[in-house]
Parts: sequence; structure tokens; C-alpha cells
Amino acid sequence: KKGVKDSDVVKATELQKSTFSDWKKWAKVKPKKMISCKKIADYFGVTLDYLTTGTNDMIKRKSPLC
Repeated sequence: KKGVKDSDVVKATELQKSTFSDWKKWAKVKPKKMISCKKIADYFGVTLDYLTTGTNDMIKRKSPLC
């Protein structure tokens, strides 16, 4: 989000500054990996949240229209 300082994010999330910095770098250079993660989540019918956390309450619900 523009206008948000890295230090604010680090403080609010209790992440190490280096971890957040690494994530930002990865997010800029690895968009294809995020697309791959989304494709895997879609294949299994789950959200990215479920794929990364494994919590059952994040499972996508199939629309009756599909």
C-alpha cells in the first residue's frame, strides 16, 4: 500500500525487518510463482490462505451457478 512505511508494517506484524524486506524483493521478482500458487489453490478448490495456513474455514465454496 502506498504511503505505508516498512517500519510500520514490521512493527504491526512483529516480523523481522529482514523478513519483510525479503518478502518485498520476492514479490517484485517472482510474480510467476504467485500465479503458480494461485493455480495450485484453484486446482484443489481452496484459497491461497488455505494453501498456506491449512485452516479449514478458508475452503472456497462452490457456487451453485457453476
